[in-house]
Amino acid sequence: MQSDLIEEAKNISIPDRILLVEEIWDTRVEENQAFELTDAQKRELDRRLESVRTNPGQGRTWDEIKVEFMKFALTYHVGIQEHGMPTAKEHIAEVLKRQPDDSSYDDIVRELAFDLMVQRGLKDSDERRTVSNEEMARRIKAWQK
Repeated sequence: MQSDLIEEAKNISIPDRILLVEEIWDTRVEENQAFELTDAQKRELDRRLESVRTNPGQGRTWDEIKVEFMKFALTYHVGIQEHGMPTAKEHIAEVLKRQPDDSSYDDIVRELAFDLMVQRGLKDSDERRTVSNEEMARRIKAWQK
């Protein structure tokens, strides 16, 4: 059955595949299912945690990142107020304008998918569907076992 699904997925466009993967991922989150990290992922988490311990002022909190992003979003929203809500096509055109001229098709598709994930993440944050830093730390410790 799994190989049939993979073959079927190959018949849809890359943007639709990315959205499909995102939808599948969201079902895991909605069901609050835990998953096993690979050894490489565990090593990367350990490396990042050690970096935070040895350089505590180096990183930024989600609150700091969100403030920075909201400054950008405010500029964006001022544009909306002055010119109206952009259509999906206009929004995508703005995302495309920010890409280097030598971007590949795959680079652009990834950037559009990333933009969509950011929009959904902000919506989740606005609707208080978030995980606290403390809860995330607890989950990371559980993954490290």
